[in-house]
Amino acid sequence: MLSNFNKAAPPAQDQPILLVQNGPIPSFVQDKPIPLFPATAATGDTTVNPGVGYLFCTCLKIGMVSFGGHMALVAMVQKIMADKDKRVSHETILEGISLAGLLPGPLAVNVVAHIGYRAKGIAGALASVLGVLLPAFTAMLFLSWLYVDYGSRQLIPNVWSHITGAVCAIILSTGVRLFQKEIKGSNPLNYILCVLTAGVMLFVTNYYITLGAILAGVTAGIFLSPAPLHKPEQSPLHNPGQSALQEPGSPLGWGMLLRLSLLSGLVLQFLADVQRYADSMLLRLAAVFSGISLTLFGGGYVMIPLMQSMLVDHLHWLTLREFVDGIAFSQATPGPILVSATFAGYRLAGAMGAVLATLCIFLPSVLLMICMSRILLIYKGHTLLKKIMAGVKPIVIGMILATGIRLPVQSGAGVWVWLVALISFILLCRYRINPVLIIMGTVGIDLLYYVLK
Repeated sequence: MLSNFNKAAPPAQDQPILLVQNGPIPSFVQDKPIPLFPATAATGDTTVNPGVGYLFCTCLKIGMVSFGGHMALVAMVQKIMADKDKRVSHETILEGISLAGLLPGPLAVNVVAHIGYRAKGIAGALASVLGVLLPAFTAMLFLSWLYVDYGSRQLIPNVWSHITGAVCAIILSTGVRLFQKEIKGSNPLNYILCVLTAGVMLFVTNYYITLGAILAGVTAGIFLSPAPLHKPEQSPLHNPGQSALQEPGSPLGWGMLLRLSLLSGLVLQFLADVQRYADSMLLRLAAVFSGISLTLFGGGYVMIPLMQSMLVDHLHWLTLREFVDGIAFSQATPGPILVSATFAGYRLAGAMGAVLATLCIFLPSVLLMICMSRILLIYKGHTLLKKIMAGVKPIVIGMILATGIRLPVQSGAGVWVWLVALISFILLCRYRINPVLIIMGTVGIDLLYYVLK
């Protein structure tokens, strides 16, 4: 019976070889122990087309446990949807990170939108975004209600410091896994770009450094790569030469032009400060937050000081104390940090304001990401685009590795946080423990310590 695991019949000549059949081989019947970093398959694509229901439910689960900012959320997506469930290819995730890094808005949510769009079009993108935002929005709405209606600031136990260790391990293990799959054994240029990016971003990080790194990858891919460094993984959704999501006509059809015109109008009204002419606070909220979504680059942590300048200094909608408290709540809840817009919306216009501010801070940039994802999907087979994506790939992996190392340093982590990070890293890489269990275990231990103390 056990011999069937290792002595599978050779496949017929006209049948594809499946890399994973009836689940992975249990470790107790293998001849050799599992290494710390198990080798990933080098050929083929075993991803299975995810449905809208899967996208929503999985992103909902990820949204419940994704503490620590944009790269932590992306790492959870990669661990669960690519490594564990094999529903999304690593290629798709790296494409999303590369594209989102060049566009305005929250990086992680835009990556999730790209994954959903690649799988099931606009319905998949919206289902994925809704799933990943719903837990953070619900938690923030509850905290905002307590804060505004009852004036309570001491609402959340201080469990963030230890969660940082687990989040760091998830991000770093994701970077190591991608390095093994995409960089190891490839063109030496990939090693140089990846290591150089990680080294620089360990010490200096802002939007301009990120943009410069991505542009350096684009340049290297175009001029220094004679051919694509890796053959792009073929998604099971698409037939060669034509996308299942491709609409009739050119990529700039009427639907695309309408969406881009709408987004351009939102940017123009924001730059013209049209909100000052609106009598309704809801309209003013929509005008301001939709403009922020489309004009601020660099992800949540870069956008926060710019939002402070807008909401506190220019519009005087929030006091500095209220703004800081809103950011603190967003740090202590899962999901993207820009869910702090929920707090601002509730403070200004109640529950309806919270819903509207949340939609307007995320949906415009998601719509732009969908437009760019469609263009990328249509022209993905073009040689120039292949070389560009091949050059950007090691840059993105270097960013992930740098984030995993830098996060506990920036948070002033102590010995216990580093110990949590080390144990979590071993559990993730050596034993392939589900990252959701890692986060839940860390939160549970911290809450128990908080109660007993």
